[in-house]
Amino acid sequence: MKEFFKKHALATFVIVVVISIVGLLLYVKRKRYFTDNFFDKGSVGFITEKPHGLKELDTIKITQDSGAKNSIYDGLADVTKVIDNYKFVINKGWAGSSPVNPGYFVKQNLF
Repeated sequence: MKEFFKKHALATFVIVVVISIVGLLLYVKRKRYFTDNFFDKGSVGFITEKPHGLKELDTIKITQDSGAKNSIYDGLADVTKVIDNYKFVINKGWAGSSPVNPGYFVKQNLF
């Protein structure tokens, strides 16, 4: 077995690197940014910069930029409605109008 690895050291190294990268892509949670929130039938929704990739029942963790007026939006939430690729609504009630509240969210369930 040692001879095999000596003979194929580069191939073995490449395989280990590829497996590591795939693992990171599957398990590293990526930040996705939103630019503001909006009212939707008593709940709060968010507008994203890029397509959000969410679906109903996804769990996300929201973090607003410092100085956000409605800190109740921060933390874990479930997506209750996907309006389009750039807008979604969560299971938290609307806390009132405020200045623009940007921030980011991270999807918690991987699949």
